[in-house]
Amino acid sequence: TKSEPSATVTFSDVPGLGDIEYPGFPVDTCPDEMPDLSAHHSLAADVLKLDASIYTTLKDLRTSRGVTFASCIKTCMDNNGHPMIKTIGVVAGDDECYDLFRPLFDPVIRMRHHGHDVTGQHPVDLDYTKV
Repeated sequence: TKSEPSATVTFSDVPGLGDIEYPGFPVDTCPDEMPDLSAHHSLAADVLKLDASIYTTLKDLRTSRGVTFASCIKTCMDNNGHPMIKTIGVVAGDDECYDLFRPLFDPVIRMRHHGHDVTGQHPVDLDYTKV
């Protein structure tokens, strides 16, 4: 007798959700030349289009935990987006990314959080009577 195929899919079976990276832009190293971003519409793409030297400066760097610049910008490179719906286009793989890849992260943060300095702190007031 034939057994019915399982309809269950585990995360590890889906590229990008398990140990296998999603196809497209590599995560281990960036190409020497920055890909053409003329049809890309994320905030990260906007920053890189304005100053391509950021890509050149950061493309070979990795954090002490092994997070590459390529893995941070993969979403920017793989997803063209839409000019009316701006996504972020960059992901921090660990906390060190914000410092090591600051030339990209700081402008993106400034663009996303209009008028707020990247060194600013969100106010914290734990007084429950003010809720």
